[in-house]
Amino acid sequence: MKILRILGITIVVLGLLGWLGWRMYWGPDPEEILASIEVPPDPAFSPQEELATFRIAEGFRVELVASEPLVFDPVAMDWDEEGRLYVVEMRGYMPDVDGNGEDAPIGSIAILEDTDGDGEMDRRDVFLEELVMPRAIAVLPEGVLIAEPPNLWLCRDTDNDRRCDEKIRLAEYATNSTNPEHLENALLPGLDGWIYNATSDRRFRLTDDQLEIRKTQRRGQFGLAQDDEGRLYYNHNSGFLYVDTIPADYVMRQPGVAARVEKAGVNEALTDGEEVHGIRYAAGLNRAYVPGVLRADGTQQQPTAVSGVAIQRGDQFGAEWAGDAFVPEAGGSVVAHFALQREGNEVTAEHRLYPDPDWGEREFLASTHERFRPVDVKVGPDGALWVIDMYRGVIQHAAYVSDHLRTYIGEHDLEPPGATGRIWRIVREDRPLRRNPPALQTTQEQLAGLDHENGWVRDRAQRRLAFEEKPEAITALRNLDDFGPLGKRHALWTLHAMGELDVATWSRGLRDPDPQVRI
Repeated sequence: MKILRILGITIVVLGLLGWLGWRMYWGPDPEEILASIEVPPDPAFSPQEELATFRIAEGFRVELVASEPLVFDPVAMDWDEEGRLYVVEMRGYMPDVDGNGEDAPIGSIAILEDTDGDGEMDRRDVFLEELVMPRAIAVLPEGVLIAEPPNLWLCRDTDNDRRCDEKIRLAEYATNSTNPEHLENALLPGLDGWIYNATSDRRFRLTDDQLEIRKTQRRGQFGLAQDDEGRLYYNHNSGFLYVDTIPADYVMRQPGVAARVEKAGVNEALTDGEEVHGIRYAAGLNRAYVPGVLRADGTQQQPTAVSGVAIQRGDQFGAEWAGDAFVPEAGGSVVAHFALQREGNEVTAEHRLYPDPDWGEREFLASTHERFRPVDVKVGPDGALWVIDMYRGVIQHAAYVSDHLRTYIGEHDLEPPGATGRIWRIVREDRPLRRNPPALQTTQEQLAGLDHENGWVRDRAQRRLAFEEKPEAITALRNLDDFGPLGKRHALWTLHAMGELDVATWSRGLRDPDPQVRI
């Protein structure tokens, strides 16, 4: 009996120590947290009501760019050279909590335009329709690349009626999974002339309506961005930010290195262990029942729905924000800010937080509204930060809906998706906003665009020059001294894309005083 009593006491003590250790490591029991909070009703809001729920860093404001009935279920966007916005509408996503009916051909590509110059879109044209779950877009001089699994389309409007009337299938696309959360996306035209993708080990180059496909490092989940040096940035649902500090193809072409899972300089985590700082109770997270996902006060702690990334390459935010990263977290209804430092090939990130009167601190942009679902961000032709808000109660795909989330959705009437969607613009208030991009029609305008303050303009000018391949442009591009440091980088990459980077220009680039030009 004495032995049994000792054994019983030992079990109790070990259990108590284990419980205390669990509490110290993970914090309070998630069930206790969920039981202690009362989530207020959060019905669907008008755009103006939703705008009132935003809290933004001091010195910035949020503007409405577009909302229903001009846009529905937006997930990706790009601009043409006239500043018109092309939006991918994934209207078939999650019609109900089980995802029934996702194969309906109701997706579309809409062109939105601000015809009166007040900053808000007022015209909608449907460029392409009857699509099944479209997911990515890139507006190029050759036409509009559109990803609609299992197809990658090149679409053109040949009669200027704002509708696609020429549609060419270039390749299979987004066939790497059956789950929309794990399919290829992004279609990012890189500084080096290749088009990169997230959740993918492929990159593309388009020539004469033919697609060249090369293997590259697999990277990211949803969203992709580049900085002024062409470094690629990406993330996954539980990690805010990763970077290739050197081009992955340099590593991939070395057999001894390419076979390694870990490759120095590629897929470098910048934000391991980061937390989300929202301004509402987060009981509606799919994994809210998992220890460590919620804080004791019921707010979100761990990221669970990171998607998309933008690098600030414009001038509207000012020089002190140049090169910083902005990352949406759709589950927490926030957009996070990371100040990036670059020295040589090393990149480091600092997660910037902002004071909040109710929660102590918060992200760069945060909302008290659960239906604010920022799924991607882009820096526009105006240099401001544009936010794609899918605006819906359910953002988690059916393949992973937990029992907890299913119950929560039913209790809070979040299932009906509604025909809604919003696009927002974040503007620094003490700096001008140039709403219309500069013209890039003539060779001289394109050459001048290589030195423009906004990276969007520089990228467009580079692609246009490479596409047109005019002899007078080649001569001008070889005169590197006519450009500033940023323009020289674009000029060299433009000549490279044309196949016109001669030894003399290459040598001048190697002797340039700017290290990034030499690189």
